[in-house]
Amino acid sequence: MKVIWRQKRKRYDGYHFAKVSEDVYNPFSLLNTFAKLDFAHYRFSTGAPTSLAKALLNQNYEIRKFDDDVNISEDSLMDYCVENQNLISLPYQTGYLTIKSYDNVFDEYVLGFPNEEVKYGFLKELLPAKMKYPG
Repeated sequence: MKVIWRQKRKRYDGYHFAKVSEDVYNPFSLLNTFAKLDFAHYRFSTGAPTSLAKALLNQNYEIRKFDDDVNISEDSLMDYCVENQNLISLPYQTGYLTIKSYDNVFDEYVLGFPNEEVKYGFLKELLPAKMKYPG
């Protein structure tokens, strides 16, 4: 039973929306897991993040950088214009990156993938598009 709970947490947990917060699960994926009694990548079954993909591809952003934690200032985090050159805030605003920690000395957030489901889906959906349409 512990193995199942660890797997559930690893796949669907990890969202944070404030400097200090509890982990939040993806309810859509969690409900599908319980209904189908199967671990799968449910978030991306509803479609790829096309507006995010277009923005990243149009500005030739290196998508693999999201696999490592990225730093962003508090002001930049809330700047979610697609035309903005700082494309780190857009994946945060669309739920593909989450707050991992906050550094109050530098007034900076560390962002990263919240869980395996998002990481797998994001890289699986966007890297092939990047290779197919290099910009």
